[in-house]
Amino acid sequence: MVMKQIKNIIENKSVAIVGPASNIENYEYGEFIDSHDVVIRLNEAFSDASPGKNHRGKKTDVVYFDGSSRRIETVVSNINSHFVLSYPSNIWFSERSHQTINFLRQNRLSFDIVDSPFY
Repeated sequence: MVMKQIKNIIENKSVAIVGPASNIENYEYGEFIDSHDVVIRLNEAFSDASPGKNHRGKKTDVVYFDGSSRRIETVVSNINSHFVLSYPSNIWFSERSHQTINFLRQNRLSFDIVDSPFY
């Protein structure tokens, strides 16, 4: 299942996928990450916010969020990002799923949902 909106964002583009691993702090990958057409960040893979840091890059085009650890409000770092929610709404965190969707709608943020049929 390919979501149409996300397909339009990444099709025929170079894509960097940045995960939340802490060992990225040992490397200077920021410039390489930002050189891609599209940067996708997973959950808490925050960008480098402090001047002089060049580990994670500053660019964020898509945030892939599974809701497992934080509320969406703590992850929103770039209001122009497209969000992909990957948790099925029919399991234990359904309330969190609804809160996240409501937050994105209220703030008129672009998002897709990967729901139960995907799993």
